[in-house]
Amino acid sequence: MTQTVFVLISCMIGQEHYVLEQIKSIPQVKSSLITYGEYDIVIKIESESATEMANIISSQIRQIRKIRSTITLHVI
Repeated sequence: MTQTVFVLISCMIGQEHYVLEQIKSIPQVKSSLITYGEYDIVIKIESESATEMANIISSQIRQIRKIRSTITLHVI
C-alpha cells in the first residue's frame, strides 16, 4: 500500500530556495511549496512502504543542510 506524508519544514532564514532545490532532487517528493508563516516549505512524499518512508525522511530530508526542524503528518 502506498504511504503518503506531508512534511512541514522550517529553514534557516533566507535558505528556503536552497532547501527546496535539494528536496526536488528526491524522486518520492511529489509536490513542494514555499509558504509563509511558522513553516517555510510543505512537501508531499509518496513511498511504497513505511520503511522506505522512514528512510526518506531520516536519511534524506532531515540531512539537508539549512533545515532547522520538520514535522511529519502521516495521511491515513
